[in-house]
Amino acid sequence: MSAGTALAAADRYYQALEAHNYTAASAYLAPNATTVDGQKLTREMFIQLARSRDQEYGSITGFDSEADGSDPSMIILTIRRTILQGYHSHLQFKQDDNSWKIVSIDVI
Repeated sequence: MSAGTALAAADRYYQALEAHNYTAASAYLAPNATTVDGQKLTREMFIQLARSRDQEYGSITGFDSEADGSDPSMIILTIRRTILQGYHSHLQFKQDDNSWKIVSIDVI
């Protein structure tokens, strides 16, 4: 993962999910990443959730991303899947050394 913006990191994260590379996607999680409910999101839990989401709603077929106007570390994505179209995901990022990591996620 290289330095850059939270938006670029979000794009790379969803590209990994789109390719079913859950391990690569999980590398974008901060060690203390949580769900919006405050539940700690371990790497294993994340991979299980991502696989389950793909099985239930189909593979990711595309996505659009934008940074929140008042907080560029909050990325809002519109995700399209083979079964579920046009839902939103909100990723809160924090810069850690030279990379951006997800500290909070509401939906995969």
